[in-house]
Amino acid sequence: MKRLVEKPVFNLLSDVTHYSSVAVDLALYTLASNDVEAAREVLMIERTIDDYLSEIIAGISLAVRGPSQAGLAIGAVTLAEALDKISDAAADLAGLTLRGLGIHKFVAAASVCCDEIVALVRVRRKPETIRSAVDVLLARKGSEYILAPELDKAVDSDVLVVRGPLEEVEELARTLGDSIYPQLSKGTSALVSAIAGDELSSAILQLKSLARLMLDLAFHSLLYSDKSTAREVLRLEDEADELYIRGLSAAFAAGNPSASDEMVSIAVFMKSMESLADAATLIAGLVTNDMVSELLIETVEEAEEAYVKLLVTEDLAGRSIGELRLEDKGILPVAIRTGSTLILPVPRAYRLNAGDVIIVKYYQGSAVDVLKSLEERGFRVILPGSPEK
Repeated sequence: MKRLVEKPVFNLLSDVTHYSSVAVDLALYTLASNDVEAAREVLMIERTIDDYLSEIIAGISLAVRGPSQAGLAIGAVTLAEALDKISDAAADLAGLTLRGLGIHKFVAAASVCCDEIVALVRVRRKPETIRSAVDVLLARKGSEYILAPELDKAVDSDVLVVRGPLEEVEELARTLGDSIYPQLSKGTSALVSAIAGDELSSAILQLKSLARLMLDLAFHSLLYSDKSTAREVLRLEDEADELYIRGLSAAFAAGNPSASDEMVSIAVFMKSMESLADAATLIAGLVTNDMVSELLIETVEEAEEAYVKLLVTEDLAGRSIGELRLEDKGILPVAIRTGSTLILPVPRAYRLNAGDVIIVKYYQGSAVDVLKSLEERGFRVILPGSPEK
């Protein structure tokens, strides 16, 4: 297939995909940590994305040579629009921290409700050797960003965006002379346990989880040209809209004048999550409308988060997802297709059937170890373009 644009625009699309993912995760961290410097970093990343998007649109406009390439151009522009929605949502979340608004405890809890966190770590001292299992997603050296840098090359005054278990991130921060904000040092469990059972908290948590799940499914559907999964994303949009309205209704019903700032934080948070869902819908629409191109597939392949399908063999039949302990290798199950049914989110108690297909994601930095681990566990890894059976 003839590529629509030259390599520089492809590189820009890949970089924006990476930046937008980092921006959202870092913005969520600012809500739980009240880290103003991290919030400013999100806005700097968002401005970088806007600059790149302008270059992408200009490059595509110059590359189009007649009506035969219009479909490819629309596909690339639509992906860019979706990434712009993601980065704008991140900037809105960071703006809550920068404005000094009170962040509702439900919002703070939903922001860190996972096994790993993304955080900002400042290099204040550089030891001779650094041993850490934490992933470095982004480094800023002065005004220049470097994607997926090597930790050993960090120097004093660098600003790092890192991802990993809370304890590992704390340890790296101490090694580099920095510290994680007190709200997170106390652990995330106290935050999460404070929000059980309430109608408002339920809507917030469900919308956050659904929006991130929709993005994962949308990127996967693009990578594999998977129309069935793309249609599931479009179906989930109605559910996301319903959660958004339900959450706002509960927020206004529970509000009082003394807590107006916190009510604003809920409204902005839920609107940002709804924007992520809208971005996922745009991406899925490319698949259902047959607008997937080599350019878009390669863009997703180069992104920081990787997606693969796993075919369940007879040897794994009957085992539960929890027993496999995929998370120990940083492998996160997104959905399971059993027959014509797509199961999401993935229950840990679900027992596998031979022939089930599991959609998982992991981070590119650990790709070799991840794929080897999956094969050793008995899965057949299905890469893009490979037959499922």
